[in-house]
Amino acid sequence: MIEDENESIGEGKKDDLDESRESVAFDEELVYEEMPTCVLHPGSKWKTIWNLMMMLIIVEIALVVPYRIPFEDVTPPGWFYIDVITDFLFIIDVFLNFITAIENDNGEICTDRVKIVVSYMRSWFLIDLSSSIPITLI
Repeated sequence: MIEDENESIGEGKKDDLDESRESVAFDEELVYEEMPTCVLHPGSKWKTIWNLMMMLIIVEIALVVPYRIPFEDVTPPGWFYIDVITDFLFIIDVFLNFITAIENDNGEICTDRVKIVVSYMRSWFLIDLSSSIPITLI
């Protein structure tokens, strides 16, 4: 008797979990259906992974560059290629920020391209642009 009740409770929890997963999947589909062509949702899985990768690159730069400046006269070939790839990724990030939707004060996603560009130009553009200049190639 007790086992039957536990099984039915477990099945109820399983059904609730399946319904919540379906709800989340349905919500994600709605979000992506509303996005115009060539505009990235700032909370998408792809954009989140990209941002985490960029964060790791920034941490790597913050740890490695202070060591390399005083102790290396010439950049070793391996580090040269890593620096070029890093600079290239920062340039791509600048372009991606021009097509990533923004969140307004009300928490709504704004997909108007003009507002996205103006917002980015007023906030992080100069910092991002200056950090993406390939100093190694100059």
